[in-house]
Order: sequence, then C-alpha cells, then structure tokens
Amino acid sequence: FPALDRCLVGLLETRLIGGRKVPKAPVVRMPGAALPGTFGAAFQRLKISVKWLALDEASKRKNSRLIEEFVDLRVVADHPLTWHDVPVKNLRRIHVEELLGRFIATP
Repeated sequence: FPALDRCLVGLLETRLIGGRKVPKAPVVRMPGAALPGTFGAAFQRLKISVKWLALDEASKRKNSRLIEEFVDLRVVADHPLTWHDVPVKNLRRIHVEELLGRFIATP
C-alpha cells in the first residue's frame, strides 16, 4: 500500500522526529553470519552434516582450518570481497585454476 507507506513516513518525519534527518545505523556483520548460497553458508551447513559429525576431532580441526583459509581469501587481491560471500553457483573453472595456482609451489 504505497499511499499508507507515504502517510506513515510523513508522520514519522513530522511528529516523531520533527523533520530532522535521522542518521542511518551502521551495518554490522554478525559473527558467523553468511548469506544463503554462499561458500560461508555452505561451510555452516557442512558443519552440521552427518559426514562432518562422524569425523574425528583432528580431521575436523584440519579441515576447518583449510576451509577457513579458503573463505577468508580475497577473490581479487585489491578488492575486499572474500570467498566467504561469493555464491557457490558463481564459481568457475578459471577461479579454481587461479586458486590452485596460489598454493602450488613453483620450481
């Protein structure tokens, strides 16, 4: 109901805040939060899977360390986006090749 929305916004602007500009609250990323369909969300789902829960603690620690290292990597070196926030469906072969290239020791 657009008309109702405009009316409510007008009421808020004039009566409740006296027409003053209200600063927007900063967006705070919650610890452990992940957008649906991203690598971060996939890691969260993995940790509650039957196969994961069946692993011994040493394997869980090792695999968690490797996964956390991956999701904390920047997709592009000079951009803040990490793999944690990238949708899994956007992963392409070229990305995998580039990632492997970062970890393969060259002679």
